[in-house]
Amino acid sequence: MMICSCSSQQPVSDEPQSAYPIPLPAGCLEGFLSPDARWLACLGTLGDESGIWVQEVEGDRVIPVVLESEGSNYHSLGWAPDGGTLASISFEGLPPGRDYEVSLFSLAAEESTVLYEGADSIRGMRWAPGGDSLAVVDGDRLHLVGLNGSHEVLLEEDVALHPLSGNGLTWSPDGHRLVFPVSVGEPRELRVLELSTLEEKVLWPNSDGRAAFIPSWSLDGQRIAILKGRYLVDNPSEERVSLVVLDADGSHPMEMDLAGAAFELGTELLWSPDGTQLATTLRSGAEVDVWLMPVEGGTPRQLTETGTVQKIIRWTTDGEAVLISTWEAIEVILVGS
Repeated sequence: MMICSCSSQQPVSDEPQSAYPIPLPAGCLEGFLSPDARWLACLGTLGDESGIWVQEVEGDRVIPVVLESEGSNYHSLGWAPDGGTLASISFEGLPPGRDYEVSLFSLAAEESTVLYEGADSIRGMRWAPGGDSLAVVDGDRLHLVGLNGSHEVLLEEDVALHPLSGNGLTWSPDGHRLVFPVSVGEPRELRVLELSTLEEKVLWPNSDGRAAFIPSWSLDGQRIAILKGRYLVDNPSEERVSLVVLDADGSHPMEMDLAGAAFELGTELLWSPDGTQLATTLRSGAEVDVWLMPVEGGTPRQLTETGTVQKIIRWTTDGEAVLISTWEAIEVILVGS
């Protein structure tokens, strides 16, 4: 069985710092912390079988979600905003695979159900802020899938999400709009879709066919940040990463080059609670660390120096720290001044 480590956006939450670090249990290749920090969902091997399981952070309960010895592949785990449901994507066989599904695991009922069966390869998904639906990219089509069984095709073609990269989608905080990349010939651009009218607007044009975007909506809904760079660049001299911050209607753009950084396709771009800073992971050679970037411009600041950061999870509600995951544990990193 193959397991893909792919991060999934998490809501902001209070974090009791005394609980950290949280060691990843034996066999857990990647941990996904619930919004209330009570449960840890794991991708990895439990005993002799591989798959997904959930266990208490402080306690002894271990709940198998889905465990199979071979043939099935799982990725893109994501907790619902209320922490009661875990979504995951699976497929059969070797990549690109077949029989893609989005499944839900109910923590209260301790059971899984299939929410959506893909017609093509499911490239990514994102929980809506209200937790009642998911945006799902199936091939190059954008779907809105409700937990009540509803299903709407929002766009029939041209959605250009990179495989296993749900972080290319971002919801507005009110759940009324979605930002996502599309292909216009070979180049890609970012668009905003108003769900009530299905009206599209270009948010950021682009002429580079190898560009990748990670958009992120500010918590107050007024601004959008975009981390953009070139994906799968063989020549280091071609690597160029920049941060764009603009108003939600596309006006007043400001761009900042992040010199010396390489693009991390699986990273998240996360607004601080007060809206003054953005946190993300950037790569330098083989080392991955957390960086803070001032929204209004200025000098980015490297927050970690170990080079072993697996992903950034979320800010604490007070804005004094960020949660990160290494390959060994989930930790709290104080931001400082």
